[in-house]
Amino acid sequence: MNSVWQKFNLVFLPLLFLTGLIIFHRRLQVDEGNALIALYTISIILSLCLLFFYYQLFIVRPLRKELALKSAALSDAEVTIEKQFDNLEKAHKILEKELRLAKDIQSRLLSPDPPGKKSMKLHHLYRPGETLGGDYFDAFTLGTNYLVFIADVSGKGVSASLITSMLRVLLRSLAERTQDPGPLLTLLNAALYGHTGNRFVSAFLSVIDIDGKTIAYANAGHNCPILISRHGNTMLLNQEGMLLGIEQDSEYLTEVLSLKTVRRILYYTDGLINRWNKSNEMYNPNRVAEFCSTSWMHEGETFIALLLANAERFAPQHEVDDIAIVVLDL
Repeated sequence: MNSVWQKFNLVFLPLLFLTGLIIFHRRLQVDEGNALIALYTISIILSLCLLFFYYQLFIVRPLRKELALKSAALSDAEVTIEKQFDNLEKAHKILEKELRLAKDIQSRLLSPDPPGKKSMKLHHLYRPGETLGGDYFDAFTLGTNYLVFIADVSGKGVSASLITSMLRVLLRSLAERTQDPGPLLTLLNAALYGHTGNRFVSAFLSVIDIDGKTIAYANAGHNCPILISRHGNTMLLNQEGMLLGIEQDSEYLTEVLSLKTVRRILYYTDGLINRWNKSNEMYNPNRVAEFCSTSWMHEGETFIALLLANAERFAPQHEVDDIAIVVLDL
């Protein structure tokens, strides 16, 4: 329909005008004065027809062609964008599926073995800041010893979670060689060095002698766990140590304490304490210890829930980070 109309504008319309002008001229030729008027009128109308013809042929027609080309290009681009969007949507669904699978695998890795002694109970909570996190903990029995390990890989996401998988394999393998926390962390550091990229790992390793009721521990730049007595007294296991994966030759020392009066041991990562309130006060380990001294009598799962609630009341608005909490009741 558009092509027929274009032909009419370019061919038939000018001829129609010319035919009308000729007829008009012949009717006015009776009088010389009218003939002159007719000539001027015909000249003006003819000029307008020529301008109209020029406008249609050299302005409108190229514009229509250009618009048609652009419209076709836009249609092609729209089809391409729709295909790319569909591909991105498919890729996003695949990525989500893979992340869910990776999260499921990581949750299985965060399933420590329960203590071999019935009177001991292990409780734990893990809340990643993203789908995958960089916090890690493990616990398992070797002979008469129960090893409890907690670590925090710098950063979040897939790369951090891959390093936590390395930690599990290395820790359980190296623990067969020695169960002394200091030398064991030294071996773990040497194994990790050069394989963590630009990331580092804070870690705390404790070996609990079930029969002797003692705890041997070593620290690699991690937050201090808290010992809680049966009367609510608390003690922070302060010890310094280099982060894992920074220096190849780092060595770690072992300290030993009695657990005869200890009812509970609390391990945690910095997602619990790295929060500030409106007064720019930090929810530091001392505040955690204060909470423990007044809430030690609650059962493990309830204790963890109350601890988190206390931290969130202290600083309701804070950056979301990975949180790992492990509670061992003796």
